Amino acid sequence: ASRGPQTSQILVVENSLRFICGLDSLWACHPCLSILVVNVQNSETAGVNHGFLLNAGNFTKLDFPGATFTQALGLNNQQQVVGFYMDAAGLTHGFVYNNGTFQPVDDPSGIGTTTINGTNDLGQIVGFYVDSSGNTDGFLGTPQ
Repeated sequence: ASRGPQTSQILVVENSLRFICGLDSLWACHPCLSILVVNVQNSETAGVNHGFLLNAGNFTKLDFPGATFTQALGLNNQQQVVGFYMDAAGLTHGFVYNNGTFQPVDDPSGIGTTTINGTNDLGQIVGFYVDSSGNTDGFLGTPQ
């Protein structure tokens, strides 16, 4: 049964998530000054998860184009957000979101299994992937 329209409220107090109402699940990470990254799934989106960026009162929905799942995992002081998304085939790919634009990231040894879970103020990214032998390997990426 559908629960109908929801009114979701998020109150940010001292850079931490304090109160959540009307959401089935929420995941928050890396509050950075006035920035908070969250991931939300609710009954109105039929199983599609969305990443979000809350910065200085502005709420931005982070949905990688064509993805069924977008998970924001890290951010830096330049408001670059990193994470992963799942495509229609169920494969995971990393992403960097910067100034309204998504950049997909796949480690050449881990196409379809790449996750980015951190970034620093130099734009370097860290993450992991599963190689063809089933091993989980980490990586560091540096922008050029």
